[in-house]
Amino acid sequence: MRFVSAILSWFLTFLAVGAIPIPVNPSNHVNIHNEQEHLKTPGGQKRVDNVKQAAVNAHTGMEQSARVANFPENPENHAILVEVFKKDFMTLIDTIRKNVETIRDGKLEIVDINSGDVRHAATDRKSKEVYLGPNFHSEFKSDQQRAGTLIHEASHALVGTSDYFAKSDGKPISTHEAKKLKIGSVCGGVSKDFQKLDTCQSVWNADSYKKLASLAIEQYNKHGGKPPAKGRQEPVQKNFRVSKTQKKTQKNKKRYKNL
Repeated sequence: MRFVSAILSWFLTFLAVGAIPIPVNPSNHVNIHNEQEHLKTPGGQKRVDNVKQAAVNAHTGMEQSARVANFPENPENHAILVEVFKKDFMTLIDTIRKNVETIRDGKLEIVDINSGDVRHAATDRKSKEVYLGPNFHSEFKSDQQRAGTLIHEASHALVGTSDYFAKSDGKPISTHEAKKLKIGSVCGGVSKDFQKLDTCQSVWNADSYKKLASLAIEQYNKHGGKPPAKGRQEPVQKNFRVSKTQKKTQKNKKRYKNL
C-alpha cells in the first residue's frame, strides 16, 4: 500500500511540473451558445470541432506566452518580448503578464459560430460576446490560424484591447472611430502598422497577443517541446535600472488609465 502511495505521489508530482501534458478541456475556455442546434445543421459538427480545437490550441499558446512573460531575462524570451512589445517592454511587464494570464484563464462566450453578419470574427465590446463567420471555418485556415483568431478576440473581450490607435495622441480607438479618422489612425494588425506601435500601444493591441503566442509556440517546438535551456530562468527582479526612454514610457502609461 505504501508502495502504491509513493507511486501515486510521484505521478502527481510529475504532472504538476508539466512532464506529462494535462489534456485541455475546450469547454473551460469557450462556451458555444446553442451548440446542440449548431450540430444539427449541415457541416455543424465540423464547425463546432473547429472552434473547440482552436480553443485548445489557443490555451496552449497562452500557456507558452505566460512562460515567456514570466522569464524575460532568458535571452530567447527577451527577444520575443522585444519583438512583440518593443524594447521598453519591462516598464509594462506586470500589465503584460496580467493580460496574458487573463486571456489564458478566461472563457469566451461565442454567440454564433457561423454568423452571417461577420466574415471572419468580431467581438461586441459591450456584451463581450464573440461572433465567428464563415471565413473562420475556411478549408484554407489552419488550426493554428483559428487559434490566433480566438486569442485576438479573447484579448478584445477579456482584456479590452484595440485594433486601432489615433495618430494625434496615440490612444486606442474603436473601428468606427478609425474609419472616421482614416489616415489619422494606425492599425495594429501584424500585417498592417504593427511595427509603428510603441510599447504602450503594443500592450493594448489585440494582434500583439496572437503574435506572442505564435512566437512562444515556435520557440517551444524548436526546443523539442521544452523551454529553452540556455540563459537565466529566474523571474526578473523588479530592482532593475530604468533608462530615460523607459521613464518616458512609464509616464505615457497614464494615457491608458481608463482601459
